[in-house]
This record gives sequence, structure tokens and C-alpha cells, in this order.
Amino acid sequence: MPEAHSLMFFLSKLLGTMILPPGSLIVLGFLLLILNHKRIKITGSILSIQFALLFIIFYLLSIRPVSDSLISPLESHTDQFQKEVMNRMESKAPELIVVLGGGNTLHSDGLGQLQSRLSSISSARLLEGLLVHEATGLPLLFTGGSVLKGEESATEADAAGVLLQRAGLKADQFQLEEKSRNTYENALFTAEMTDKRAIILITSSFHMKRSILCFEEAGFTIVDIYPVDYRREDTSLNWYDFLPKMVSMRNSATALHEYWGLLYYKLFFKL
Repeated sequence: MPEAHSLMFFLSKLLGTMILPPGSLIVLGFLLLILNHKRIKITGSILSIQFALLFIIFYLLSIRPVSDSLISPLESHTDQFQKEVMNRMESKAPELIVVLGGGNTLHSDGLGQLQSRLSSISSARLLEGLLVHEATGLPLLFTGGSVLKGEESATEADAAGVLLQRAGLKADQFQLEEKSRNTYENALFTAEMTDKRAIILITSSFHMKRSILCFEEAGFTIVDIYPVDYRREDTSLNWYDFLPKMVSMRNSATALHEYWGLLYYKLFFKL
């Protein structure tokens, strides 16, 4: 079973890379170049249309109107869930704060040792967790391993542990889950680590829908959520928003990654 789960994990990463931008755009462009080089019977006009389509897709994903339209449904779901939590007549008291990791990088310390550093996304989530811990006094659990960086590499949880200690938390105030590689495993391994089931969930707003599905499937009751890292803009559009920008491309790619994750989990985990 672990081997099958690992195979599914690598399959999801491989397919996601090929299907989602920029990988899908690169693959499409490469195929068009091969067809042209091999002089396969494709008329020049058809080939021109294909290249034009490629650039149009790239342009659309790089402008704010498209990136906002892609990411807005995900963040709107988070807003709606937050309202539902606030309106519940009977709510369990939270027992645990769960913070989901969002990536890390490995840097040399100058002595040949690699140290883990949290990404900006992970840092924002952990900071919110610290603030909620300070306000509630609840214990905190950070969940995040090492994704395709090698089994012996430092994990997100390693970096989070260092920061939590620097923030003054004692060993009995937090836990670190360092085996998980995706959201499904975040929930699965967190459930194995603790018997607390009423939780406050902290992750990025666009990632909250998938996280809620996974943690509820794992047996948790989500008493409250604290979304961070909102991406959509609620201001009026202007001419500048129709110029291609990397931030819009990033937000489009983030949204498509979430939709792929939701589809994959629905197909393989029935969530």
C-alpha cells in the first residue's frame, strides 16, 4: 500500500507538471517545433494558427482579469466557509492549531550542510499560526515534509521548528509532522500524530478548499479557519491590468494547480 501511494504521488506530480503551465505551454511549443522540423504535412497557415494560439494562451494567463477569474472561485469558497463557521449554533471548542506547509528551499550554511528555509507562503502561514497561538494559548502543529528533495534532506517542519523555538514556544506547545508531501498526506499523518480532532486550520486562501476536504476526510472537525495569502484583487480594472505580468502568471498557475489537485483527489481519493 505505501508503494502504491508513492506511485500515485509521483504520478500526480508528473501529470501536473505536463498538464499545467508553464510545462504544458513548453510541451506544446516543443511539439510544434518538431512537426515543423520534420516537415509533417501541415500547411503554413495551420502552423501559424497553432503558434498564435500558444501565444494567446500565454498572454491570457499573464493578465490580471484572467488570473483573478481563475483564483476567485477558490477564495470565494474560503470566504463562504468562514461565514458558515461563524454562523454555526453549536461549535466545538478548538483543541489544536494546524498550520499547513507551503514549500521550502535548501541553502548551504557555508560549512557544507544544507539547511531548510521556509518559502514566503509557508512563512505567512506560520506567522498566522503564531498569532493565533498567542491569542488562544492552543498548541500548534505544523505539517510539511520534503517534496522531491531526497529522503535525507531537511524538511519544512525542520525550518518551522527553528522559527517556533526562536519565537519562544516551548517543546510542549508545538508538534512537527515531517513526512507529508502533499495536502492529503498533511491530513493523514496529522491524524496519526494527535488524538485532538477539533482544530483551527491555517493555510493559504486559495488552498483552503482542498485542505478542508482532506482534513474532514481524515476525521477532523474544523472549528475555525484563518486563511492567509489572498491573491485576487477586489479593485477596478485599468489598462495596466491588461499588460502581461509575472504575478498574474503566477496566480493563474496557482489556481490551475489547485483545480488539478481537486480533480485528482476526487478521482483517486473520492473527496
